[in-house]
Parts: sequence; structure tokens; C-alpha cells
Amino acid sequence: MASKSIFSLAAIAVLTFSTSTKAQEFSNTSSVLDPGMPTTPYGVDWQSYYRVTDPLPNVTFTLPTTYAGSVSVNRDGHRNSTLFFMAFEKEQGSLTAKEDERTSEPWTIWLNGGPGSSSLYGLFYEHGPMLYGLADDDTTGTRYVLRENPWSWHKHSDIFYIDQPVGTGYSTAEAGTYVKDEDQMAQDFVNVLRNLVAVFPSLKRRPLYITGESYAGTYIPYIAKALTTLSTDSPVNLAKIAIGNGAMGNYGAFVEYSVLSILQSYPALIDFNSTVYEYFVEQYNLCGYNMTLEYPARGVYPTIRDPTRNDGRSRKTGDEEPREEDYSRAAVEAMEMLRTAVELIKVDKSLDEVVVRGKRFVKKSLLEERGLLDKRQAPGLTSAINPLLDSNGSINPRYGCYLAMQLWSHVSGFILPWGLVDRFNVYRFTDAIGPPAIEDPESYLNIPAVRAALHAPRKNYVMSQPYPFGSASGTGVSSASGNAWGDPSPEPQTFLSDLAKRVPIVFFSGNEDTLVGHRGTELAIQNMTFGGIRGFTARPSTPFSDVDGNFAGIVHQERNVTYALFDGAGHMVPADRPKAAYAFFKEFILGSNSTGSVVPLSNNSSGGSVTVVGGVHTEYLKGILTATVAYTGSYRTQGTWTFGADKWAQWASYMATRTAPDVPVASATGDGLVVPGSLDGPSSSGAQVRTDGSIKVGILAIVAGFFGVYMW
Repeated sequence: MASKSIFSLAAIAVLTFSTSTKAQEFSNTSSVLDPGMPTTPYGVDWQSYYRVTDPLPNVTFTLPTTYAGSVSVNRDGHRNSTLFFMAFEKEQGSLTAKEDERTSEPWTIWLNGGPGSSSLYGLFYEHGPMLYGLADDDTTGTRYVLRENPWSWHKHSDIFYIDQPVGTGYSTAEAGTYVKDEDQMAQDFVNVLRNLVAVFPSLKRRPLYITGESYAGTYIPYIAKALTTLSTDSPVNLAKIAIGNGAMGNYGAFVEYSVLSILQSYPALIDFNSTVYEYFVEQYNLCGYNMTLEYPARGVYPTIRDPTRNDGRSRKTGDEEPREEDYSRAAVEAMEMLRTAVELIKVDKSLDEVVVRGKRFVKKSLLEERGLLDKRQAPGLTSAINPLLDSNGSINPRYGCYLAMQLWSHVSGFILPWGLVDRFNVYRFTDAIGPPAIEDPESYLNIPAVRAALHAPRKNYVMSQPYPFGSASGTGVSSASGNAWGDPSPEPQTFLSDLAKRVPIVFFSGNEDTLVGHRGTELAIQNMTFGGIRGFTARPSTPFSDVDGNFAGIVHQERNVTYALFDGAGHMVPADRPKAAYAFFKEFILGSNSTGSVVPLSNNSSGGSVTVVGGVHTEYLKGILTATVAYTGSYRTQGTWTFGADKWAQWASYMATRTAPDVPVASATGDGLVVPGSLDGPSSSGAQVRTDGSIKVGILAIVAGFFGVYMW
């Protein structure tokens, strides 16, 4: 889900945000693919073609043996529908081994999400052998270099980075061939695996580990389901799947459910303000997000509210009240209007303001000069209460049940140090760097010499853009048949229990992610049945270490399911904590480290006692890893922002004495509020939505500030 804009996925029903919003498509007869591509059937003779032999510009160190190019998805009559890959050998000759060689040695696939984000993001920014970043001596955010990565995952396994679905990154799609759903995505992927195995025969028998993050939490389960339910022999030996900060349930489950645990991990986001915290508790309960995680789970957790859909259960639907779909539609329209305004100002930098659909958009800098911005956003007024957080005991009409968006808006507008840079990084809440460095290598990958060396197709490479399910002209936004990203497929949560019978699963999360918070992953696990029991029988609390032996987070393992919560990491765990991710990949994904494993002493399903390898650590039983600083600077971390000891002491006292229950924070005895009946709880028993006719205007005002353009 990564993109150039820091708020690319923050805006309700909008996908990844990029300056390029039109998906590229090609005809069946166009010459988009590399002209040097062989015309013979896939086989070992293709190895020499895929081998990267031309030097890559600006690489001043020795790369491992590299292979790259396009692979057909085998759709009849659609030769230009392909997936693109880059692969790196663990050691010389490890990828070109024969079918009966190296049969016990692992190989790995990494996928990024979006939907519509290139997996080369993981290569160049997270754990590939070369990382793209700001030069050490650059102070303007304009000069980037490639560096050797000492914590590259290829040192443990041959690894493939694959752009998919078709049309993503350097992958290509003919007109009308963008995947219609996740089943078609998985079928394309299986066909590509067949072709890769024909080129690299040893991959057929070697254990395969499919890994990824974010919306790959949807891709990977569908791919694994396809591989494990084939009526014919599988082209590969699937050993395990691993999902980081994954989107596996609906929007409410993987975004909204974690809001309170985020505030408990980092109360600095609300300036330790108990009034604001109580507001979020109230909204959380009114919206029906209040479910207690129990260990073991006593039954199936009901489907959590999805604010991007109007499911008929949310609340009254009289004409005088906005419905869930109104918020989603308004957000989509607001972002489309804002996107147009930003593009117009980019094209003509002399413009201070533009009008889009009757709404006037003005550069924020101009409003500051005129003194027209809300003075409550001025630096220093950190105790100001955001007027948009007014509720009067009802669901806030400006946001509906988009609680995460309310939090992001509040932090960037009212809380220091984020207010100083007018920016909040939803992917990592301790990031207060502004302006930020541009994190993707689009300009590098579009250099003709790079494209030629990688045998890449002749298309404009875009790191991330909305994925148009089913067409090339769609925007990918919410529709009657799709989720907030236009994907019509059922969430993987619906079949994870069945999948767990067929393949071991690893889940991991970064503690500082506010987009796909870790509580959503924990909810997904507790709503799965594996090994005949629903969820984990004991709470995760066992520490694990990075390569230097330092605390990396907590880990828990039961019945072929593993979960880890990384301390100090956001949405992109390997980028934020490379040493910890490197160790985890080796020890827990590829390896069989037993730390955090439950050893039953009696029948756990009936409440029996257990022992845990590495011990039960009571200080981590609530699953809260507290963050204490914010990182500041221009383009890179240059300092830290600390918060007074008095504030921490007051907050600790408040949290210790408050009587209202916090649902996501549950102790080992299972405290928290469970609303009787259904998930709707208070919402279905009379919660009202106040209306003031300002849904769209309110959302416009919220999202516009994050792009330095205000609706006026």
C-alpha cells in the first residue's frame, strides 16, 4: 500500500495516490515487451535471456547474480498480459540448479500490495540487495543513491520480487485484461509459477515461501488457496506463507478496530488528552467496533462494521440521516476533486487557486499569508480540542465511523510536532519528518539503460497507482460490488481457517502502523480455527531478538500459526527495523525457532494450563508496546521530539483509574466490554447521527490540508 503521497491510502475509499492515475493498457499487436525476448516455449534456454548482464547505472557495489524480465500469464490471445520479476540468487548457481538438485533449499517470493503497488518497492526500500535512498550529504531532498543492503533477504534464500496483478509496476495488461477479482489474480499467478519452473527447474521441488505485506494480505491467501486446491499437480512445493500488516478482513477490521490500541501505545498522538481519548472511546462504542479478544476465543466473532459499505445494519436509514455509503461516496468525490486541483496547480505553478466543480481550492501558503487559516492550528496550541471531534453522544456526522481518519486529521492539525510540518505519516506514527524524502525509485527505473538491462517492457514505470479491477478506465473506488478499493472478492478472513489446514501461516505487524493496525491482525487470528481450536489459547507476550540480541518485539506460535509484533516498526517492517526483520525471516519464516511456542500441559480448549517456550511475560500481555519519542528533521531523521515525564505520569494515573472499559486492551483475564447481541451494539439500539449538511464539505476540508491545498 505504499505510494509517493503520505496520505495515499488514508482517505477512506481512495486507493494509492499517484501523479499518474490512468492505468496503462496495450493492444495485442503492440510491441510493448522487450524485443529481445525469445519466441520459444519457456525452458532452461530462457535463463541466459533473463540473466542481467549489463551493468545497472549508479550501482557501485557487486550485486548477487540477478535475473529479470516479463513472464506470460498464459491467457489465450493476450500475449501482452504479463507479470514482471526481479530475482536474486543466494549463491552462485542456486537458481540454475537442475530439478533434482538443492531440493531442500528454500526460495522466496515477495509481494507488495496497493492494490496497484509494485513489489519492487520491497526490493529498493525494504529488504533487497540494493536500497534506494537520499544521499548522505544531500540537504535538499533531490539527490538519491543506491546502497548495498547488509540485511538483504537474499542472503538467506533465492528471492523473487514479482509485480502483480497484471498492469502493476512493470507488469503489462492488454485492454480489458485487468483482473476482475482475486481468483483470476491467483490463476494468473499460478500460470506464471508454471512458466518460472520451466525456466528454473529446481524451483518445482524446493520449499517455497510466499511473503508480502499490506494488500498482499489479500493476494497471498488467494494464491495459496489456488495452489493447494489444484485438481492437477501443483507447479511448486508451497511450504509457508507470511503476511505483514495484512489487509485480510474488511476495512473496519483492519483499519478501524485498532484505533484505541494505537492511542494506548502512543498517547502523544492526542497530547495525552483524556477528553480526546474519551471521545474516541465513545465513537468506538457507538460504531460497534467494541469486541474483546479472548484467549482462547469462546466463539465466532461477528463481522465488524465496514464504514465503506452500507450494509443495512449500521443505523437508521431515514432520508434525514446520512448512510455509510454517503460518507464513502462523499470521500471519493472529495478526493477526486482535490486530485484535480493538485494536478492543475502542478501544471501551472503560477496558479494560487483553482475552481473544481464549483469548489474553490486555494494554496495553503496563500491562506497563511492572508491570515485565513484556523488559528487553532498554530504551533504551540497543542491542548486545543479539534472542533471536528464534537459528538454530543452521537456518531460524528463529519466522519461517520471513519475513526482512523478522525485521528489522522486531529494529529496533523493540532498536535506537535506533526503540526509543525503539516504532515502525519499513517504508515508510522512516530514519523514527524518534514518535508519527507521521496521513497520510490520511479525516476531510476525509467532510465532507458535500466529498463534495457532488466529486459523490462517499454512502458512508463509507476511505483503505485489505483488498480482498475476489470478494466483500464475504472478508478478502483468503492462500488456496489467491491470493497473500498473496487475489489469484488470476499475477504480472505472467510477462508483462512480452511487455508490453515493446508499450509503454515506467519502473521507479523509493526506496532507503529496506524493504517493496518496490529489489533486487526490479532482479531483475524482469534477468528480463525486451526488445529481444531479457535484462535490462540494464550496471549502473545514472549520477546524475540534482532541480529544483535536486542529486543525486537513479541512472538507467539501455536498449531502452525505464528504471530509477531515488531517494536518500533510501522507498516513497512523491514524498512523500519531491518535487523529485526532479517533475523525474523531467517529464524521464524524460513527456520523453526520455537520461541513463543505453546506446549500444552493439559486440554487447552477447556481452559487447561500451558507453558510457553521463552516464557510468559506479564509486561507484554496487553499487547501494547509503548512508543516514547517522535523522529524529526528535514528529509531524514535529524533529531527526536520527546514528551515530558509529567505528561506520561498523568496519563498513567488516568489510565489506571478510569472506569470506562477499553475494548481492545484486554488483560490475561479478558477484561473489556462485550456488547450483548450483535456487533452493532449501541449503534443498533438508538445511536443517532447528527446531520448538518456538511458531509462532503467536511471531508474536503479534512483531506485537502494534507496536500497543502485548502478547499475555500
